[in-house]
Amino acid sequence: MRVKFVLIFLTASLLLLGCISDPTGPSKAFYTSRLGEAVSESPPRVQRFGPGEKPAIYLRGYGGETVTIQVKEIDTGEAVWTHTEYIPANQSQWFYPPSPPGSYIVYLKLHGSVIAKSRFSMQT
Repeated sequence: MRVKFVLIFLTASLLLLGCISDPTGPSKAFYTSRLGEAVSESPPRVQRFGPGEKPAIYLRGYGGETVTIQVKEIDTGEAVWTHTEYIPANQSQWFYPPSPPGSYIVYLKLHGSVIAKSRFSMQT
């Protein structure tokens, strides 16, 4: 009986840790890609953008939710772009923040709480 309890506890703990380590879950996505890749169903992840390239924030799996995307400059912590939008059910969404040279952190907020973050940088 005690062994069964321990096995159940360990299994539940591992499942919980798996959920915590990937807050977006397996069917959800939140990351940056290039604007030109925005037509792809599974665009490549890109964190460094060169001159003339435009970042695009890709969001999948949040249909039926109102999300907020906030971009902050890493060095100053200043919010340079914030956008809130309702995502229709069963749809992926793209966001196109302004992107002067610098390093940024992007926050995904749901119901007022940060649930995921990503980073990107714009080279000169």
